[in-house]
Amino acid sequence: MYNEKLINFDDIKSKEDLKQYFIENKVQVKWIEGENKNFINFIENDILIYFIENNASLEIIEFIIVKGYSTLNYISFCNKYMNNSPLYNTPLSCAIQKQRYDIADLLINYGAEFDSIPYDNFHYIINTENLKYFMTKNYNIPIKLIIDIFDKDSDYEYNSSNKSLTHDFLKQIFNYLIVKQKHISSQLIILLIKNNYNDILNYIFKHYVLNKDFILKLILCYKNQITVSKSHYQEIIASEMNKINFNSLFYKTAIEKNNYNAMNILCNYDIRGNKIIIEDICNLLKVDFVSRNIQDVLTSNRPELKKVFLNKMKNSKLRYHVNPKLLTCLENTTTYNEDKENIVNLIEQNNYFDFIRNIKNNNVNVTKFHFKVFDSKVHNYKKKDIIGLAIENNVSPVLLDFIINQCLENNKNFIGNRHLHFLYYALYKNKFRISEYILKKFEGENFELIFRWLYNSKTLNNKNLNFILYHNLFYYRNQNDIDNSKISSFLHSIEYIPRCSLNQFLRYYTLSNNFILKLLSYYKNKTILSKNNLNDIIMKENSKFNSSWIYPMALQDYNPEELNILYKYDIRDKKIIINDIINILNKLVENDNDMKNKFMEDINNNIIKIPIEEKYLNQLKNSKLIKNYIIEKIEMNQINELSDFIKNNYISLSHFNKKNDDILTFAIKSNASLKMIKYLMSQYSSLNYMVYYANGSPLTGSMPLTSSIIDVPYSPLSLSLCLNKYKISQILIEGGADINYKLNNYNKNETFDIISYLNKIQKINHDNLKFIINNGFNLTLEHIKLFIEDQDDNEQLNNRKRKRISYNYNNNTYSNNNEENTNNNKKDKGRAIHYMKTLIKYYSYDNIFVLKLILLSKNKSGLSYNQLQNILLRENNKICLSKELINIIMSYKNENVMKILFDYGIKSNAIYSESSELLPFIVAKNSLFIQYLFKYNLLDYTQFNLEDFIVKLLPLDDELKTIKMKNNDKPYPQEKEHSRYLGIIHFKNLKLFLEEYLKHELNNNFSSYKNENYSKIILRIYQKLYMKATNADQLQEGLEFLEKIILNLLFHETFYFHHYDNNLLKLCSSDLQIIMLKKSLLHKNFDLSTININSILLYLKGIDEDNSKVFNFFVNEILNNKKTFSNDIITGITDFLEKLKE
Repeated sequence: MYNEKLINFDDIKSKEDLKQYFIENKVQVKWIEGENKNFINFIENDILIYFIENNASLEIIEFIIVKGYSTLNYISFCNKYMNNSPLYNTPLSCAIQKQRYDIADLLINYGAEFDSIPYDNFHYIINTENLKYFMTKNYNIPIKLIIDIFDKDSDYEYNSSNKSLTHDFLKQIFNYLIVKQKHISSQLIILLIKNNYNDILNYIFKHYVLNKDFILKLILCYKNQITVSKSHYQEIIASEMNKINFNSLFYKTAIEKNNYNAMNILCNYDIRGNKIIIEDICNLLKVDFVSRNIQDVLTSNRPELKKVFLNKMKNSKLRYHVNPKLLTCLENTTTYNEDKENIVNLIEQNNYFDFIRNIKNNNVNVTKFHFKVFDSKVHNYKKKDIIGLAIENNVSPVLLDFIINQCLENNKNFIGNRHLHFLYYALYKNKFRISEYILKKFEGENFELIFRWLYNSKTLNNKNLNFILYHNLFYYRNQNDIDNSKISSFLHSIEYIPRCSLNQFLRYYTLSNNFILKLLSYYKNKTILSKNNLNDIIMKENSKFNSSWIYPMALQDYNPEELNILYKYDIRDKKIIINDIINILNKLVENDNDMKNKFMEDINNNIIKIPIEEKYLNQLKNSKLIKNYIIEKIEMNQINELSDFIKNNYISLSHFNKKNDDILTFAIKSNASLKMIKYLMSQYSSLNYMVYYANGSPLTGSMPLTSSIIDVPYSPLSLSLCLNKYKISQILIEGGADINYKLNNYNKNETFDIISYLNKIQKINHDNLKFIINNGFNLTLEHIKLFIEDQDDNEQLNNRKRKRISYNYNNNTYSNNNEENTNNNKKDKGRAIHYMKTLIKYYSYDNIFVLKLILLSKNKSGLSYNQLQNILLRENNKICLSKELINIIMSYKNENVMKILFDYGIKSNAIYSESSELLPFIVAKNSLFIQYLFKYNLLDYTQFNLEDFIVKLLPLDDELKTIKMKNNDKPYPQEKEHSRYLGIIHFKNLKLFLEEYLKHELNNNFSSYKNENYSKIILRIYQKLYMKATNADQLQEGLEFLEKIILNLLFHETFYFHHYDNNLLKLCSSDLQIIMLKKSLLHKNFDLSTININSILLYLKGIDEDNSKVFNFFVNEILNNKKTFSNDIITGITDFLEKLKE
């Protein structure tokens, strides 16, 4: 430290005077490092800066540097403020401020760096001469600084004694930019316009874009007959045009700031051409609501807008004037109101040619207009776009086509999904010519909501319904899985539409024109169709007529006429139709004798013209008795009697089943024999169907279920597995029950497969899980995720209390068994871990796979060794530990699951190479993953960049801000952890990662180290450790670890630091410092010519002033091997030693 009161500067005239003063006053010039942990030294009254400020001679400055400093990149409080913030000097900033460029050169020669100058200090020292100095030193001045200089609204205040914003100074800055930058920021151009730096703006455009140098370059190519390809020529032009990104914001700023000199300069130099210039200006003025800022500086009178604007551009008092040709073009443009009025008139007249001419000549963007159109339906005006206006006025299809194409040209996203709106506009006005055009124009788009829209708006009528039916525009017409409730309301509404009938609808609904034309096209095009293909096509058409919702709708309202129409147009086999009707009637009339009697009476009186046989009518009449008899025989296990009864009376069990009342599931629940179950199965066309729970059902007993899933449906197979009746489950599968059948709960829009269903109702166990896997279940990532999420070893889930609620369907009661819950929670501990083991154990090499191998052996199928290996490999890879699965496991902090997967030999295709992929595992304290990452070679060393990883893991505060800015101020993924980085737990994970990583690199002779800057990596950890360590023990632990890394690196045979930093030596003892020099600066592959030798010598002298062991070693090593090093290095060391002796 230095106190300026100790020295009378007037007495110091030379280096000798200073030396004598130090001797007489016993002054020792010695650098004292500050307490700051970020390598920044806060010093007041620094002797070096003091002498620089007092214009000391060069030899005095050099004497002080060599005598007392190990670095020149430090800051010192200069007792000055800017915007109430203290300013800090560096020796270099002080020399530049004093315009002592000879001292600045000397400081740079000894390692002083421009980047060490604080940003605020740049504002204080910047001026024309200093700017020239920066340019001669090829220093990149921060663009932010230049922007602050030009921005009069900037928070920075400039000291006029240091700098004035003269024309020459500003021009000098842009000369610098022209030389240094390939692109000038748009923000800078806007600031010039905003602050009326018009001469500078003109100067830039004149000398930067399409300047003389560029033109001469092209002429020279032509003169020397240098061949330039078209693509290369376009690249040259594009590169020149990209120097400044001309855009409409420039023009907008000029208008808002009333700067018409800038406006005219922009028009004269905008290299995009007059067409785009006019388009940009017109887009600012040709809008429905002109920007308030533009409105304020021009006029509030909309019709006068263009006139006022042009008068300002033509003002004779302006310094810069615009090209008259461009002015003429602007005068001939039309305003928003003029364009809108012309559009309305031409559309009303359906004037195709004049409309096109008007749009093209006046450069009209048709998407920007909104028109008020009177709607007689609501007796009010509605806003419509230009397409709506055209449809409203029933223009010709050719004009409408041009308008739609023009809209897409102006804005490709303008139409989006609005094709349905256009058809609706046309149909509710019965404009069928336009409707036909819209269907053709948007062929392939979905119009199936059109009926619903017209019906809900009460604009559906006989004519537009005919159009919908004729063109086959049916709601959900092409889907197999139909939401019956939606379609039933669709069809049911027909009878309430005036002059429309169900008969009219069904005439087009099945075997429609489209279907017939499709079949004819097969014939015409000679398309070959197999019998199966043809049957599939017909079956799909037949399936449109869905009896499960059409007939119940007619029977519930009991409309005989409607029922007759349905039967007439139902193209299915008549026996199937009658069977469906009887089935529906049995369900509907079980407790309604009046309806039952009325139906049979109407059949007999031929009011209902459906030929139903007497035996079916008898079944209908006695349905309750028949059902009770069937239940009785099942309970008594009298298979033969039941079989005879069903056969002799032509009974179909489906007639007596309901959605919530099924005979087969009743038998399963009632412990019926396997023979009885098999017989009942034979009476079903499919075993893949759903049964719904219902209050008071006579067929279901009490099942323990959580209250939230009482309405989840089940199937015969899921019921048997829920009850652990595996023999029944097996015969169900053998009879056609699909183990992968999905259960749909339409009320809650949920879908369950068998595993998710059993897990949902808390009935999954090892036995049924094993059974499911062994019978061909398609296991997916979602099922593994299911158990990971349900992992009770997780601390978060340990605190969750599960309440099992039993619901008894016979007496409608709930019970909450708290005592049982407590016991079950204990049993649940670790249940998911065991289920994961079961999944892994039985899914690979399951029964089906084993049977396949046995079959191959039995059939004596020959397999080569490679074929067998491929079969085994495919089976082993059925479960694969992917990145997605690993991330899911880690998101639930479920290390035990990962351990199981790896320990069972599950292969992983997860290869990590990006830093961002690994950061969460370090922050999440996941040491197990880090171990597996290296143990199973999941890290791609060739692509992974350790330096990038460390920088992202340990961001400095300024880097964190930069990351946030790049992400639009979204939180950095680890921002919450940022303040706790290198806490003792995090540091352990980082240590583990680095130990494993370096172990691999050391063993592989640093296969990728040439891409890694280990000096930067080590120093970043060191720096962050100093900033975030909370106690001495933590700091010591970190330093010991870094020393261990350095030792491993230094003593590796092939390694050397190809990047060097002085601060690395701080982490080493003197003996290690010598080895560090051998492995860096003195290594045979290190290019010492890239290093400032004076800065190295200065630093080595300072770190060990007492015995100079390291300094002497470095110097002697070079001087004793002069042939190895350049003359500049030898001369630099010799000169430094001479100065040191002084």
